Amino acid sequence: MLISRQAMKAGIRVNSVCPSPVDTPLLSQFRETVSDLIIDWAINDGAGRVAQPEDMAKVLLFLGSDLSAYMSGMNLLVDGGFNAAMSMGQLTMPS
Repeated sequence: MLISRQAMKAGIRVNSVCPSPVDTPLLSQFRETVSDLIIDWAINDGAGRVAQPEDMAKVLLFLGSDLSAYMSGMNLLVDGGFNAAMSMGQLTMPS
């Protein structure tokens, strides 16, 4: 995150959250765009449940607090471990 270096000089931290599918009204549109197969794969092979808005809110609350004061330029994967399992070769894409 190049912008985070520039923002740090101004005292601004730049972080982001990359969530798994979240149970919001947008999930049905996301399913239409990406497909049920891929969405269900991310849910089942992640935490085994669809993420709730509160799951994301807790991470965002942390990022907005002094507890994360020394963090900048990070993208937090909040996906129930899905990307970690992918990175370790523990998952294969469904067919």
